[in-house]
Amino acid sequence: MTTVDLSHQPVVTGTLVALLASSSPQLESVSLSHCSGLVAADLLPLLAAPDNSLEKLHIAGFKGMNVVILRAIGRSGGRLKSLDLSYTDVTDSALAALVAIPQAEAPKADSASVRLVVSHGGQYEPLRQGETYALRVFPALQHLNLSVCRSLSDVGAAHLTDATPALRFLQLASLGRLPAHLLAREPVNPPPLARLIASLPALEKVDFEDSDAIDDDVLRLLAASCARVEHVVVSGCRRLSAAGLGHVVSDCRALRVLEADGTRISDAQVKAFIEGFRALGVCGAALSVLDS
Repeated sequence: MTTVDLSHQPVVTGTLVALLASSSPQLESVSLSHCSGLVAADLLPLLAAPDNSLEKLHIAGFKGMNVVILRAIGRSGGRLKSLDLSYTDVTDSALAALVAIPQAEAPKADSASVRLVVSHGGQYEPLRQGETYALRVFPALQHLNLSVCRSLSDVGAAHLTDATPALRFLQLASLGRLPAHLLAREPVNPPPLARLIASLPALEKVDFEDSDAIDDDVLRLLAASCARVEHVVVSGCRRLSAAGLGHVVSDCRALRVLEADGTRISDAQVKAFIEGFRALGVCGAALSVLDS
């Protein structure tokens, strides 16, 4: 057996997961999202073998996603193509453990799943400028879902910089959601997500819906760094101005779908999006601007 999908099944227990791990060592696809009878520690038998065959791990809604669990996913996830951690209680420090390699385990040279990185001395890096640290890389990962992780901030997401070079679909919906009275505070410059976005040249689709961590600078970097991006979701992003949305409309050359409900997108930008595709004779383009 290589595929298991038991999502939304309340009868699934840790005993069953342990049995699956021992009887099906060649599992490639595991979906256990929103299984109310499981906690994160029940996943450890599946993650115990560092040379497992897992390519898909969907565990949305799990509780107890601490440093130990994320480190175990990191050690065993070298073949992962799709990882869904949405609606979990993963924190900034736990996500850092996903890609951080303890000094005792750090290899002396690069490999397909390890990269030696020279720190730029930024506030989101663990060492001073010029010092080298080992970063766990997920060379096959194409889809990452971190949506609606209430304990995760944009600073935590920034720990993934340079760790997912082949990523095509990134979901960060509701990242950094703030109470309305805090929206007026001065944004961090540069934004924590800046280097992460700049490290995703293969990105084709991004979902930032309802994220208060997304501002004009993030969209400017998206347009400048991700030449392949075709589908952008920014609905409900309250920090965006018409100027920021203009970076996507005007500068994302591969753009085909824009979801910008409840934003400040201007009539002129809507007109430019529609007329641009008409002029090119492109079919299949879509624009959603409800309540904008």
